[in-house]
Amino acid sequence: MPNSAIRTKTIFLFGAYPEYLQKKVIKEMHKRKYIVKQPKTLDGLELDGDDIIVVDVRDMDDWKEQIGRRKDANYVPIETYVSSGTTLSRRELLERARINAGYLEKTIKKCSCGKDGMVLSKKDYEKEIKAEADTLLKDAYGNEIRQIGLLKAALLNLRHRPTRCLAMKYELENGYLLQRLLVNRSSLRTVEEAVEAVEDFLWF
Repeated sequence: MPNSAIRTKTIFLFGAYPEYLQKKVIKEMHKRKYIVKQPKTLDGLELDGDDIIVVDVRDMDDWKEQIGRRKDANYVPIETYVSSGTTLSRRELLERARINAGYLEKTIKKCSCGKDGMVLSKKDYEKEIKAEADTLLKDAYGNEIRQIGLLKAALLNLRHRPTRCLAMKYELENGYLLQRLLVNRSSLRTVEEAVEAVEDFLWF
């Protein structure tokens, strides 16, 4: 791939309610050596891959839309929203903050494309999935043929951008995504069920 190829960068948008839970989670992320940005607006804000940005949960969709419109990279905003009751004790609040910071950190590690981003070619990804399906179909029979077809269709038509990014990243780094999904998958009936299977595998 040439250096001029468009790069994919993941941006992690974080929101929490109530505000004091948000502050505690941010403090926990600082302890884990993460830099957390808290800008009031995107105007003039320079973005690096894997930036963590705190936003008002009510403005989450607007931030995602604005980031997605930027042209200097293929930005994939990934949102994390957490909440708690307002009657938690201080000890319960700190424990909730640690748990939520751990979840956010896990999401970052799973989805990270690095500060400078990664070259994730949709064309190459689709070529790999189709080639893998063709190879698997040569030795498949009966219901297995249908399962391969459903998983192939799901992988080629992922509409959720973060999931599509994660699938492309997985295929680039590990390969054989369709084959791994096929293991223990014998009862898929629709493409929608296959998409759910892909999401479960990639995210959980």
